[in-house]
Amino acid sequence: MNRESRSGSIAWQFLMPLIVLSGLLIAYMAYWFLARGEILAWAENWVEAQNQAGYVIEYDRLRVGGFPLRFELIADGIDATAPPHEGGWSIRTDQLTASAMPYDLTNWVIDMSAPLDFESIYPDRRIRHFEASTARLNIGSGGQGTQRIGLIVDDLSISVLEGGAVPVQSIASLRIDGEIRDGDTLRVQSEITDLVFNRDGLDTPLIDAFGQTVDHIDADFSILRWPSLASNGDIANWGRDRGRLVIDSTRIDWGEANLTIDGDLGLDSAVQPEGHLSLYFVDPDAVIARLETANLINRDNARAMRLLAQAAPRDDRGSALPLSLRRGGVYIGPLRLGHTGSLASN
Repeated sequence: MNRESRSGSIAWQFLMPLIVLSGLLIAYMAYWFLARGEILAWAENWVEAQNQAGYVIEYDRLRVGGFPLRFELIADGIDATAPPHEGGWSIRTDQLTASAMPYDLTNWVIDMSAPLDFESIYPDRRIRHFEASTARLNIGSGGQGTQRIGLIVDDLSISVLEGGAVPVQSIASLRIDGEIRDGDTLRVQSEITDLVFNRDGLDTPLIDAFGQTVDHIDADFSILRWPSLASNGDIANWGRDRGRLVIDSTRIDWGEANLTIDGDLGLDSAVQPEGHLSLYFVDPDAVIARLETANLINRDNARAMRLLAQAAPRDDRGSALPLSLRRGGVYIGPLRLGHTGSLASN
């Protein structure tokens, strides 16, 4: 082989990877810009479909960016209003951004960190202002629609622009992970830290009993027959379809109330909660004293609850007191503490 042939072979060895890489880059750029147009068209068609269904969704600008690492669907100046039969609520925010990786368009992360105003008209006109340092919603879809959802919120504050006071004024941290399992069960795991109630917006003796701040909530529960509830929010229909709320070791730390809850609840024919829960109190005497001081239970019931707590089985979660809901009543053991009423109108 002569020198010219060897030189040509070496040059080709160097050029070949560059040609392949350039071809892949051109193919990826073509894919990205083609998919960009498809995403933008889908978003515009979705907005049009919602408007035809009675919603009013307006925006200043809709665009797709993020090249080359991701797709970012960005909507500026959003003003959306639901029709009256869907509640007539409205939201306004400066920007929402939904992003997805080029290799997985079934999983989108929506950034909702821009301040948001929420207006409701039932039972009267109220406008709430939400701000958070972080607010991200993760939506994973499959062949049967949305299958996974996750929410991360940090430093949330809620204020009033118009109307009555809000029951919750701030949350330091909120984490929610939800997943559809077996087609009809929604499994939810959530964690909340430093939830601060607003005394002006929540008139309950529980704040006097346990304080204005719930330090920590760690919840793990499942909603059976989820499609019956998700389709139109009809809780009575969900109850008729034998829907159940199954609570697995949910932990609450609220002042003296350090407890763990498990059990399951459903609805009876009058759409009243019914079921059984086990309440594990770390210090039941302290909780009972707080309830009595706040006039949530009378002296006789407090004495009876102390006797129940003394005889209750105890494990590493605390003393287990049985709570039951039946025929509209709330009972701990044989003691009737109050009533629930029907949820049909809620």
